[in-house]
Amino acid sequence: AIFSHEDLDLIFSNISLITIINSKFLETLDHEWKSPSVPAFGRVIAEAAKQMRGVYTRYICNYAEADRRLSELKANGGDQQRYLDVCRTHPDAKGLDLRSFLIQPVQRVPRYRLLLEELLALTPDDEAEVADLRA
Repeated sequence: AIFSHEDLDLIFSNISLITIINSKFLETLDHEWKSPSVPAFGRVIAEAAKQMRGVYTRYICNYAEADRRLSELKANGGDQQRYLDVCRTHPDAKGLDLRSFLIQPVQRVPRYRLLLEELLALTPDDEAEVADLRA
């Protein structure tokens, strides 16, 4: 194996759970959008936020250590360095290295907050959704 199980667990942490939760969130938002009744986006967002809070907290708390370990592996050269270089040149990577992908969940949290604040600013105070959006 190029990477040990310990290194993979440290570097990728709970990224698979983040992917599952975000996929479910998107699926639920899409379902609400296509619903013939009035969409309940506030409820969907509030429920997703509850699920995301702990998962993202764990990932973010682990990120610095994961980044440090990834730097060590790259600095050591060898098979790990070559593998990471090959991955970066894959067309799907668009020239980005693994570090660029691993930071995305960390960067997503403030973006979600900004989107929620903008949604609240654009939602009339008397809308039923406001209470859920502020939860």
